[in-house]
Amino acid sequence: MNLDIEIAIFSGVCTLLGAYWGAAIAGKKALESVKEQITYDREKEEEKKKEERQKIIPILNRYMNNLHDYLRHLEFLIEEEKTGLNVYEIDLREQANLTMTDILNTTHSLERININTLTIELNEKIQLTLSLTIKLRMLMDTYVKEIDEENVESRMSNIINGIRKLNEVCAEIKNLNK
Repeated sequence: MNLDIEIAIFSGVCTLLGAYWGAAIAGKKALESVKEQITYDREKEEEKKKEERQKIIPILNRYMNNLHDYLRHLEFLIEEEKTGLNVYEIDLREQANLTMTDILNTTHSLERININTLTIELNEKIQLTLSLTIKLRMLMDTYVKEIDEENVESRMSNIINGIRKLNEVCAEIKNLNK
């Protein structure tokens, strides 16, 4: 009978140790599986973002090219008025205002880009572009409305400087997209 009790105790201890060992292995495997699933999900999410970014880049480059062309045209119009020649005999301020409208339309398109698809640096540059465009628009408003005509030379210089800074940022954005 003593032997039966020892066997029962041994059997019970072995059962408990087996259950503990089995649960420990199962728990460890479950944790490994969860970690692998998290890693897989992160990789898939990153891959999806990268794919979306690759779709956005050509659109963003087109906006930057358009913006660059509009800015060059606006700079030409302002420089033309600055010289006072107006060899084309057009209303330079009206043309500058129309070009500024094109610039604003392009920047409105930039605002609609999903920032979740962009890198942090690219998003910062786009936000800078939008900010500089607002400043340029304010300068252009006073220029086109012929407010404070005594300071028009200074304002034209400020507009040209704003255009050049905006063009630099556009070039930086295009370089980030290569």
